[in-house]
Amino acid sequence: MASNKYSATSLIDCVRDANAVLLVTEWEEFIEADWTTIHKLVKEQIIFDGRNA
Repeated sequence: MASNKYSATSLIDCVRDANAVLLVTEWEEFIEADWTTIHKLVKEQIIFDGRNA
């Protein structure tokens, strides 16, 4: 069976070429992230902020 696991070393590595980003935590490192840069790195530019859902 092929392994589809990937371990990112940073938030930017994690989102680069992702189809979407789901934000479901209130950790400071995510609240203070550079979301303008992250938006540019995501393939489909879909970012869902579920913290207040």
